[in-house]
Amino acid sequence: MIYLFNKTLKNNKNFFFQLITIKGLGVSLTKYLFKKNYLNLKIKCSVNILGELFLKKKLVSMIEKKNILLSVDLERKNRLDVEALISINSYKGYRHILGLPVNGQRTHTNSRTIRRMNFFILNYK
Repeated sequence: MIYLFNKTLKNNKNFFFQLITIKGLGVSLTKYLFKKNYLNLKIKCSVNILGELFLKKKLVSMIEKKNILLSVDLERKNRLDVEALISINSYKGYRHILGLPVNGQRTHTNSRTIRRMNFFILNYK
């Protein structure tokens, strides 16, 4: 088992597909990291300790250089951005509070599911 970016990666599974599941690392960024490190996309997670430590150091250093936010840091940044919108009483902040679409999507026929769920959540409390 490899522990990388606050996530446990399983042995003998494709390393590329396991990295994609980490919040903040998408397909294109993971392909970029593999290409820069001359890694094969079909490489599997293994128990090889020396290779694992080397790979961890390279990936972590590349992500730090690019200032990429992952998992907990990314969630914290998103939460702080929404709180900032709410604190300045912007329209977007108001839409976040109501649980409605924020970026101008149509609400008459779309987003009924989320409005229904918000209705049940508000009535449950």
